[in-house]
Amino acid sequence: MTAQLLNAAIPVMAELGELKDWIGSDAFRDDAGNAARFYWMMLSWATAYSAIAIFLSSIDDAFIDLYYWVYRVQRLFTRPFRKVPSLKKLHEMPQKRFAVMVPAWQESDVIARMLVHTIKSMDYAQYDIFVGTYPNDPETIA
Repeated sequence: MTAQLLNAAIPVMAELGELKDWIGSDAFRDDAGNAARFYWMMLSWATAYSAIAIFLSSIDDAFIDLYYWVYRVQRLFTRPFRKVPSLKKLHEMPQKRFAVMVPAWQESDVIARMLVHTIKSMDYAQYDIFVGTYPNDPETIA
């Protein structure tokens, strides 16, 4: 067994010796310089490509930001003195129908109390409450 390992190690050691000779040669210095230049060029291209990709993917965000700031500035000039309606005026207006969507996943302990409290505390008549449950959650459905 030891002889087999030694016989297998001899070619590896010979290759290491050749590698050591090649590292010490002028050819290695030239090859290493070329490899370093190639590596630097590839890093430069990858960096430039990444920068361009990030810039292009950020353009749509810039439009959203620009829209927001134009809206805010426009609002400064068009609605600075708009009054909030009083509670009395709000009650005088006709009620419009709206919906409340409540997602419920494993909420069997609290969902009934939450719905009762919501119904009691709403000072509004025209609304619907939809509770969304999952078929694999029978406790919440019940």
